[in-house]
Amino acid sequence: MIGLFMIYGGVYIGQFMTFLEVGLKSLQTNSEIYGILSKLLLGLILCAMVSIDMGGPFNKVAFFFGVGMIPPVPQIMCMVASAIHVAPMAMGFATFIMPKLFEDEERESGKIAFLFSFIGISEGAILFAASVPVRVLPSIVIGGAVSSIIAAFLGVADHAPHMECPIVLPVVNNKLGFIIAMFVGIVVATSLVIFLKSLKIKEFK
Repeated sequence: MIGLFMIYGGVYIGQFMTFLEVGLKSLQTNSEIYGILSKLLLGLILCAMVSIDMGGPFNKVAFFFGVGMIPPVPQIMCMVASAIHVAPMAMGFATFIMPKLFEDEERESGKIAFLFSFIGISEGAILFAASVPVRVLPSIVIGGAVSSIIAAFLGVADHAPHMECPIVLPVVNNKLGFIIAMFVGIVVATSLVIFLKSLKIKEFK
């Protein structure tokens, strides 16, 4: 079955990914022409792609789009990079701040997700998204969006492809802006996860 899917479905998946890449390039062109609104929309789409499947195909399309745009527009790579760390780090902080909202397995996974975030591995948040997607996915997408948009408006530019948080700072032109963008995005995502998970607890009381 997997082989048949790859033979007959792979073509359509490839076409869809190409469509996404063309659309992103169009948005980048429009952002140069129309300015702030197109830049805002581009940031929202990129961060959603980075956050929604945590290391999956959408994440990879957004990442490599950012890599491809480094020479002409390094700000795009920074919009992608700032959102990558949000999901795993937010899950790690949430399990530490409000451990009673999480199962034992999730609390242990939170520690791993937090460590993964420093090397740009967002897959550490998959367990949380799989267990309660309606509460986790909106939180990390919104947090990632905030991070990307702040990075865009502060004009942060990333001049090298990367996913590792400590490594990025030497190649970022506005180091403080990058830290602010990532920090605010993580705070937003963490707060939303805790709030939405708290609602779940109250529903059962």
